[in-house]
Amino acid sequence: MTLESKTLIVAHDAGGAEVLSAWVKRNIDDTFIFHLNGPAKKIFLKKLPIIKECSEDEMWRMIDSGQIQLAFTASSFISVEKAVITTCLEKKIKVITLLDHWVHLRERFGFPDPEWSSMVSDEVWCGDEHVFQLCKDLKFPVEKLKIVNNCYWDEIKEEATQINIPCNQNGILYIAEPVREHSEAIHGDKNYLGYDEYSCLEYFFDLMTKLGNEKFDITIRPHPSEEVDKYFYLFKKHPEFAQLKIELKRTLIEDCLSNRVVVGADTMGLVIGIILGKLVFTTIPPEGKKSNLPFSQILPLTEFNVKYCIDDRE
Repeated sequence: MTLESKTLIVAHDAGGAEVLSAWVKRNIDDTFIFHLNGPAKKIFLKKLPIIKECSEDEMWRMIDSGQIQLAFTASSFISVEKAVITTCLEKKIKVITLLDHWVHLRERFGFPDPEWSSMVSDEVWCGDEHVFQLCKDLKFPVEKLKIVNNCYWDEIKEEATQINIPCNQNGILYIAEPVREHSEAIHGDKNYLGYDEYSCLEYFFDLMTKLGNEKFDITIRPHPSEEVDKYFYLFKKHPEFAQLKIELKRTLIEDCLSNRVVVGADTMGLVIGIILGKLVFTTIPPEGKKSNLPFSQILPLTEFNVKYCIDDRE
């Protein structure tokens, strides 16, 4: 009896899951089988509520048996995608990875291992010219790089047209991310970047206080991988911000649409803010390493820039 060939979809992290699920939604067929964990599971099931899932043990059995003929993965630093890519390369199973970000690109494939380039998937799909050029500059095997349409960006624009939410002209959305965790996982040093999520928040709140806290309605949006109570300390530390809230229910697109300004450190959420036509700032303090996001619309958070943003309200 011949086993039916399958196309494997693997994702863990939120950013990669958004990009990969948007592509899958437009291309899915009956051969697709999914191994999802972490934030990716919720993201996929929201877009594709009826899919065939497999456990990790089942996934490895299908790979070992030759049932998997093609694999698509998101990318991350510490989860199962790396193992799937490595195994598929060893077993000559074609594997394609969709990139969702513009930072730590080599690290997603094993860098600083000197043999990292041999761990790069058969194809690396780049959703824009920026990431394609960055990969070339970082000496990725150029024959493996491919520019593809970014289905997630299309999805953002389509979803935004269907949402009727008033925009708070006094609203600032702060998109948080676990900088410490990522820095330690990638570089072995929680403060490798010269900042973390807490120092970015303090830099932001210090500047907001200096400019007059009564002007701002601030919403903190935790990263999907963070505990919901991680930023509760801000209520006690900054009671002067009477309108401060932590958003746990709305989608990222809804949060962006409902605020005029979007801020954060180096998160993909800032790019979504640009796509949706928001004023966007990075909260990386002056002493930290500069943002790697290659978009001129992302402004540094300075007193001058924030004053301009607020004074220019319609």
